[in-house]
Amino acid sequence: MTESLGEIFKRIGYKAKAIIVPEQARKAPGDPPAQRCPQCLGYGFQIIERDKWHPDFPGTRVSCDNPYHQGERVGGRLRVAGLPANAKTFEELENNAGTALALALAHGIAPKPWLILTGPPGSGKSALAIAAVMERCKTTAAAYIVLRDALEELRASYERSKMEGIFNFEIADSYPLLFSKGLVAIDDLGALRLTDWAAERVIDVIDFRWRNQLDTIITHDMDGARLRATLDRRVLDRLEDQEIVLGMRLPERSYRSGRAW
Repeated sequence: MTESLGEIFKRIGYKAKAIIVPEQARKAPGDPPAQRCPQCLGYGFQIIERDKWHPDFPGTRVSCDNPYHQGERVGGRLRVAGLPANAKTFEELENNAGTALALALAHGIAPKPWLILTGPPGSGKSALAIAAVMERCKTTAAAYIVLRDALEELRASYERSKMEGIFNFEIADSYPLLFSKGLVAIDDLGALRLTDWAAERVIDVIDFRWRNQLDTIITHDMDGARLRATLDRRVLDRLEDQEIVLGMRLPERSYRSGRAW
């Protein structure tokens, strides 16, 4: 039976040596940060030295595993997650009926990959979705997107390309995030003015995330009748798929004004 390379290494007791290549030998663009990781000098990677008979000779570039970088990685994810200025973590929010489900989905342990939060304005739907994205960013990338804004940006890109006669236009940043593999919170589905063009874009997004069963939080304030009158049947059918969707109706009171709806 043919041995794998890993098995050969284990049998002969080979251990790779982690080394730091001199800074001048692997200078990256720009200067490293003033406060630098002592292990990789702030570049975020190391070179694992390999013997000459190793397939990766003379060395393999690997990410630096020093805990120093954890805060940097989390901060980077949060900066590109589309979070509003008033974003709050779960610890800063009052618990309500949807907190446990949103927290479970943020940690990837919810029984189903989709969570739909409904309720009147001020019931805390967006706050829970934002908190879930912030929690997921501690480990992997996630995004918070107001669907209305994403589609308006995309439409503006189309219009600008027509005016300038450009066919290969640059798509707005937020729209492609709707198709990312990580957790995506799609906020305020009920605030859309669904033209035929917008309806097709919504179908594209919902169908993609449904087919791939990607972790998704959707918020809206529509009741059943308005939901059926507003959304395409293909979208409705996916939102009501009991195999992958958990639904939660939040309290009928605004935490901002105290108004009972």
